[in-house]
Amino acid sequence: RILPQAGWSLSNAVIDSPPFIAYWRRESSTLRMLDTLNLWKVPLAVIGKVIGLEKYPMPDNMEGSADADRYCKRDVEIIMKALIEWWRWLEQQDLGGNAATLASQAFTAFRHRFLTHSILIDNNPSALQLARDAYHGGRVEVFRVGETKGPLYLLDVRSEYPSVMQTENYPTVLRGVYGGLSAADLAALIESYAVVASVEIDTREPAYPYSDSSPLLFPTGRFRTTLTTGELVFALKHSHLVSCIRVAVYDRAPIFRNYVTELSGLRSEAIKRGDPFAAWVLKYLLNDLYGKFGQRGRKSKRIATTKDLSVKVWNEIDGETGERYRMRQLAGVIEQHWTEGESALSHPAIAAHVTGYGRRLLWSLIRRAGQANVLYCDTDSVLVNQVGYDRLAPLLHGDKLGSLHLDKIVHCAVLRCPK
Repeated sequence: RILPQAGWSLSNAVIDSPPFIAYWRRESSTLRMLDTLNLWKVPLAVIGKVIGLEKYPMPDNMEGSADADRYCKRDVEIIMKALIEWWRWLEQQDLGGNAATLASQAFTAFRHRFLTHSILIDNNPSALQLARDAYHGGRVEVFRVGETKGPLYLLDVRSEYPSVMQTENYPTVLRGVYGGLSAADLAALIESYAVVASVEIDTREPAYPYSDSSPLLFPTGRFRTTLTTGELVFALKHSHLVSCIRVAVYDRAPIFRNYVTELSGLRSEAIKRGDPFAAWVLKYLLNDLYGKFGQRGRKSKRIATTKDLSVKVWNEIDGETGERYRMRQLAGVIEQHWTEGESALSHPAIAAHVTGYGRRLLWSLIRRAGQANVLYCDTDSVLVNQVGYDRLAPLLHGDKLGSLHLDKIVHCAVLRCPK
């Protein structure tokens, strides 16, 4: 209420949990309002501890008391010092200008300092649809329902997505979309290019995501799905690929290698010097970058204004089209919000390749352990019995990216369903 009453009007806002980004205008001035959770998903007390400013306990009386004044000023002091230190660190590391979120900061740093290969942001509808169809999430699956006695070992891959970003090639420039290729033709393309393909699979091995399922399933038998280079290489190697229905072909390059090498090195240094906060921030800068390439377009339309300054959110359904919209009332403005198309700099084929390589890495661990010895998997981790652990133990290589880490040992597990 304070800003509208002072003559400021809301021009744009992204309000999730997080991020929170709001732009206000008054005449020729613009005010950008951000939440610290956009950058650091920890309580303000934790930030204060890291920078050496203790957060005060909330006073019983917040109505104009001296304790309330002291409490609020300390919160502002913590935020101010943390942001100044953050901006100074970004400048020291040459990671570009400050961005509104940690994911945006990762993207800003990548474009500012590490964009050494030409990447074409294309608008080819067929290629974009293939990429979206291939952009599956992580694998989360229960292999053994019920109670199992231990010892059982929970192993996770250290920085799974950054590790495959460092080692693999990724799409850069679209060269064309083609139909009706044979398995031999596709294999020849993969020798020199990155590809996204709609294919028919025939397999007894549950290694491939099924495109039209939610939650994501990994069936056996004969079915159609859309895959990226890594999973297609596996399918060709094991003679699981029946036919290639449609394929988008891209130039390829190790576009993330320098970024991951540099930031993972900084993270290792932070861990060695006992700086958990810097290590935590760098972890998210490493993990959040690829998702910016898969970001969808956010659309909004101002519907009306109102003198009611309360905040409201609700959903509406178009009776004629069946489309759903999120409605929001904020600062006297009523808006309609929806997701449509691509964001300005999205390249979903890149994001799809990252998750595809991640699933292939996870499946290689399951195969090595033996599926009968794996009770559960979740994106970058497996819960295995003693036999599975013994088979995977040689991959426990300390702090190396992509190596295995023993998270915990349990003596009994009861599994009902995926998380």
